[in-house]
Amino acid sequence: MHNCREMIGPIGLAGLLLSMLSPLGTTPTLSMKAQFGTQTGETITDATQAVQDAPDRKDRSEVQGRAAGQQAAAPERELITWYEAMLPRFRVAGDPEGEANTLVLIAETYIRIGEREKALEACGRGLALVPAIKHPQRGSVVVRKIAGIYKSLGEQQRMTEALTQALLLVRAAGDHKGEAQVLHDLATLSQALGQQQQALDYGSQALKISRESGDRAGEAAALQILGSIYFQAGEKEKAIDALSQGVALAREVKNRAGEARALQLLGEVYQKMNENKKALDHYQQALAIWREIGNSKAEAAVLGRIARLKHDR
Repeated sequence: MHNCREMIGPIGLAGLLLSMLSPLGTTPTLSMKAQFGTQTGETITDATQAVQDAPDRKDRSEVQGRAAGQQAAAPERELITWYEAMLPRFRVAGDPEGEANTLVLIAETYIRIGEREKALEACGRGLALVPAIKHPQRGSVVVRKIAGIYKSLGEQQRMTEALTQALLLVRAAGDHKGEAQVLHDLATLSQALGQQQQALDYGSQALKISRESGDRAGEAAALQILGSIYFQAGEKEKAIDALSQGVALAREVKNRAGEARALQLLGEVYQKMNENKKALDHYQQALAIWREIGNSKAEAAVLGRIARLKHDR
């Protein structure tokens, strides 16, 4: 593997970071070393100076966010070192949101190199910072990111706790769209845990809030999860009704992936009802969309269902 400094070239990592920090001629107050690098002798410490010297939290957050895009050039462990070096900068600046988001990036990087416990530890550190984030809505964003990490690690109890915390935050912020999204996530998780009534309650709340707030995309998502819950509970007619509405709304808001998922679920419902012609029609509609948007994994799943459907005829 090439050293990241060799791959970036003579401008050095700090020089690259400067280009991220200085849009359209804006010149932050940076030391000459942080601004231009030191050719091939530059270190990660030099790069973090750019973050330290950035004039405000917006600039620091921009550096933090765009650093994730350098993963192809920097070995993962060096990237973690860079993130860890940034943490005290956010702390000194009194920016718990930036610190928490950096811990999220650290956790995600640990996952990529298979260090589960370190990823969980970084998530715990990030959650501990959330109460210090002044705006509840922004705190909820951090918590939902961490919930996503817990999901990827199969940590369902931790994910439940994180989403419950996020729900309190979005409600405190009066963020109706965010509330519906968190309720949708809780419904999906409850369904996966076999808690059908809880899943139905969360999904129904998400649908009600989305309709009241005029969030058509949220309404489509809620109808889809409700259709899935009804199907799993054996209430096929309710599933068809919810999913059919979901397809129409997904088309209205041009959510092609959501439309394909709802069509695919409708195909599964009809297949379960032995209405194979309708099932095949919905599978083929879903297949066309998955191919159109380039989701090969979903395409393969639908092709598998079509093959089984034809085999069982």
